[in-house]
Amino acid sequence: MAGGPVSWTSKKQPCVALSTTESEYIAESLAVQEAIWLTQLLVEIGIPGFIKKPIPIYADNNGAIALASNPEFHAVTKHIAIRFHRLREEVANRSVCFIKIPTAQMAADGMTKPLAKIMFRRWISQVGLHQLPM
Repeated sequence: MAGGPVSWTSKKQPCVALSTTESEYIAESLAVQEAIWLTQLLVEIGIPGFIKKPIPIYADNNGAIALASNPEFHAVTKHIAIRFHRLREEVANRSVCFIKIPTAQMAADGMTKPLAKIMFRRWISQVGLHQLPM
């Protein structure tokens, strides 16, 4: 909101994923769920025009973006819990849209893996943190 992070988390997913694409798809689903909740909260407190739709969700996995954007049945995803498919509905309703960005630009990665010095400094700047002088 206003160019800054509103909510972020790094935690274990609620189920076992059988592939990276599935793992990213589940994470995208949880992000969409949070974005919709925050939108509803802003409407309830009287700030409905603050969030423009569709809400952009940044992702770096082509397979997960394709699964989210294509509401057709996919035989390879029939094992994914139905609750995670809500994001397809939100994409179809144009409540959210997925924007592909390179993995190196994913701000979320700084919370999930060790970064080299240059990447760490880029991440700190990207999430709006400031390094204190030594």
